[in-house]
Amino acid sequence: MVNQFRAVGCFVHVGDKFLTLHRIPSDGDCWALPGGGVDEGEDDSKTILRELEEELGKKFSKDQLEFLGEWNWHILESIVEYPTFRIRLDKKFQVKLDPKEHDDYLWVTAQEYFDMCNTHPGTKELLWRIGYIQRNGPYVESRMP
Repeated sequence: MVNQFRAVGCFVHVGDKFLTLHRIPSDGDCWALPGGGVDEGEDDSKTILRELEEELGKKFSKDQLEFLGEWNWHILESIVEYPTFRIRLDKKFQVKLDPKEHDDYLWVTAQEYFDMCNTHPGTKELLWRIGYIQRNGPYVESRMP
């Protein structure tokens, strides 16, 4: 049986860099966008605003959100619906990580993220689909570390 769930993500930009968070080993041990699962009764924008506050320790408003689109992935035995947003900021801020979820963060360019190992499944493809990274031919994500 295939499990289906909905999660949201957000590119939090300062200039040409965006924020990526490192999930703790018990929660995937990988680099990913800020975001998380949609709770029952929440819409996507409410979810991403809640997740950003929980994961970064900073409040954002709905009018700061730019909707980039929704993508679906098959990851293991699951189908993930992934609405994606972007927030553009003028300057970096003090990120307050929740140590129960994340243990590090980086501000990276799209190319720097694309070249990283140990990224969350689907996020490199997302860079390509949104247009951050240009590729010739269909996208195939390497599963090698």
